[in-house]
Amino acid sequence: MLAIYKKDKILYTLAENGMDQGDVAMLLKAVSEHLEKHKSAAWYIEVSEVKNTRHHIIKNEMQFKIPKQDHLKKVALVGSIEWQEEFTKNLLPFSEAHIKYFHSEDKELAKSWIEK
Repeated sequence: MLAIYKKDKILYTLAENGMDQGDVAMLLKAVSEHLEKHKSAAWYIEVSEVKNTRHHIIKNEMQFKIPKQDHLKKVALVGSIEWQEEFTKNLLPFSEAHIKYFHSEDKELAKSWIEK
């Protein structure tokens, strides 16, 4: 399940129990629209610890070919190291955003950082 909400220039995404192809499509659409609207955007990504997920399939499908990636200035990644590495591998070639990693127990610290 994927939840997406926005607050000013910050896009918040919360993924629980894995992401399917529909979730990935929804995520990429939301990010694209947000970056189109905001010239200095931030993105908070929280991925819960998941068992029996389709992660191995989704990670191969996840491509961050998003227009206006230069509008993305900060990214807070919250969750397991595996997810952080996968998001970074897909995001770094296309973005110069400041990416910071947080463990799941540090999500309030991540929210504080992204909102500054």
